[in-house]
Amino acid sequence: MSIRQCPQVPSPPSRRFKVLYVEGSPPNRRLVAQILKSRQELELLFAPTAEVGFELIEKECVDLILMDINLPGMSGVEALQLLKQNPETAAIPVVALSANAMPADIEAGIEAGIASGFVEYLTKPVDVSVLLNSIDRSLSEVSRRH
Repeated sequence: MSIRQCPQVPSPPSRRFKVLYVEGSPPNRRLVAQILKSRQELELLFAPTAEVGFELIEKECVDLILMDINLPGMSGVEALQLLKQNPETAAIPVVALSANAMPADIEAGIEAGIASGFVEYLTKPVDVSVLLNSIDRSLSEVSRRH
């Protein structure tokens, strides 16, 4: 995978962040778009599969990835492993989103997800404030690195 070189950009408030949401469900994509539409500093990109997500990452300088775990085709965990293996994408923070919301599933998912390299593990249906706080924390870290 060849990733375009992303230029150094100014820190907020003048900067817009590109957030890629990799999600197979159109209703879930619409929900997140609705949640984030008032956030003018965010440009939201969508991919229905990990494979399409990789194509977008090759063309766009993505700052944050929201990744469904149970994607059609390649899973979110498999996609994360590929991202972490590539020096050009290894530093992009990836937040896991999972419909596995039973307490035991959440605990196992958090342990496996964080061990895999996800910066956070969120459950669906998404809690709006939890999602927004996760995005803010991740992008704050991105800003500190630039």
